[in-house]
Amino acid sequence: MIVMMKLLPAVILASSVTAQTFSLEFEVDSIDGLGAGDTFSVAVIGDASVGTHMLGGTFAVSASGASQYIESMQWYRSDWDVFPSDGGYAGNGNYNQVIFGQFVLGCPGCGPHPDSALGLAVGHFEITLADDYSPSDAIYLDLVTLDPFTLEVYDEISGQTYNDSMGGELVLGRLTIPAPSTLGAVGAMGLIASRRRRQ
Repeated sequence: MIVMMKLLPAVILASSVTAQTFSLEFEVDSIDGLGAGDTFSVAVIGDASVGTHMLGGTFAVSASGASQYIESMQWYRSDWDVFPSDGGYAGNGNYNQVIFGQFVLGCPGCGPHPDSALGLAVGHFEITLADDYSPSDAIYLDLVTLDPFTLEVYDEISGQTYNDSMGGELVLGRLTIPAPSTLGAVGAMGLIASRRRRQ
């Protein structure tokens, strides 16, 4: 007796590839009664779904709304940032290019600075409101992506680097001013993340 077997075509299952996400977000401590002439600090936090530490990147700030009431902005880099490039305040809530980074690759004995771990600060802005600012005037500050990439990260275990120009999703933060009491349900300091995709 001859048994004939039909060979089924091989089915190759592709391994699931997780989309990479990179983000720069504003983080503000709770401030009550923000008003005319006040100065406050706003951190920029870097994070990603891959890697262990921030390696570098570049961004700017674009303002809208009643941005003429931003009297001044000053960038202060983190201690791990050894590539400080600060384009300075452009007026009306806009901030020119900021470049940040650290040496990790090709440097014997170098490792990522512990304060550059994902989820920590790239640096912070000190923002001063004008003397004629009123909490009824809404100001919006958006982090803006710049070339060649906004955030590059390093994986301490594999030695691999990843950045948002390689695909995946880039999430950039928005800071909404005025004071929390004016925003009501939006939440403390009105921190709203706006999503932008890069293909």
